[in-house]
Amino acid sequence: MQNPFGSTASLNANGGNNSNPFEDKNRYELDNFFYSNTAEIRELLTRFRNSISSLINLQNESLNSIGENETSKYMKHIDSKTADLKSLQNQIKSLLEKLKRECDRTDIDQINQVNNLNNNFKDSLMNFKKIEDNFRINLQSQSVER
Repeated sequence: MQNPFGSTASLNANGGNNSNPFEDKNRYELDNFFYSNTAEIRELLTRFRNSISSLINLQNESLNSIGENETSKYMKHIDSKTADLKSLQNQIKSLLEKLKRECDRTDIDQINQVNNLNNNFKDSLMNFKKIEDNFRINLQSQSVER
């Protein structure tokens, strides 16, 4: 039987793959690896998005702060939150790369899930970059006004 990626798979009369028990165990371990990693990436993506929301709040509070002491405190928090986001970004990137290497390229469901996670990650990264850029612009225009 031909799959969308051009390789053939041997099917038994019941539609299942002809395999031995060792291959079934290995398949179970690969599936378990895949699904546990996708769950972890989803969780990290949620944390990443929540941290972006928290960063936006800090940035807004910083822009509305009065006095250098207060502004300085917010900037330290913003720097810390940004560092946390970059660390999360690296974790997600690493896990996605590992997942891409280890996924079953004959399993369309796994391929679609990896692509969806990757697209969600890219969207979150673009949002993060846009937020950083907007903050930098607002900060510059605020310093020019002062």
